[in-house]
Amino acid sequence: MPIDAKRQKVFKEAEKWSKRLVGYDLKVNNRKTVYMEMNVTGTLSLDDQLKDPKVDRFTYLGSMLQQEGGCAKEVNARIQKGWLKWRSISGVMCDKKMPIWLKSKAYISIVRSVLLYGSETWALNATEENLFQATEMRMIRWSLEYTKLDHMTNDCLRAKMGIQPMADLINENRLRWYGHILRRETNDVIENNWT
Repeated sequence: MPIDAKRQKVFKEAEKWSKRLVGYDLKVNNRKTVYMEMNVTGTLSLDDQLKDPKVDRFTYLGSMLQQEGGCAKEVNARIQKGWLKWRSISGVMCDKKMPIWLKSKAYISIVRSVLLYGSETWALNATEENLFQATEMRMIRWSLEYTKLDHMTNDCLRAKMGIQPMADLINENRLRWYGHILRRETNDVIENNWT
């Protein structure tokens, strides 16, 4: 398909989307709007004001979306943000005088919520699941003052903290989100391609 035909098609889709959003009191700002094509090469220019609004990745509501699909960059970004939160509350998490139940509450409500933000839409592979598990176990071992030389299993440490494995929570989040998708109204803003 020639570039001009692609440009017209994208412009018409954006215009159709913009008109549909008006019914919900939403407005598209063309100066701030960028687009990303999934698994397609080439560049398009939608508007004279925007030289090249096409991007290969962008952050939307705190989640990183990328052109090639997958969620490797998002997983790495979430882990980095989780460690930032961990460091900010390390005074509580590493304090020997703090009870384990309090450390657990702080970890679940502050650190784990940052780690799992946006997990409803992730399709993790085994490597990415292992990254999350390794990160979580490092944090738990650090807060409970155990090293790998103490030969405590991950399950035993999770039981002490009273938390379930990260992979189970991600699956729960994804199923909860899928339930929301199935129950949504037929005239919703997003198109009805799921059911």
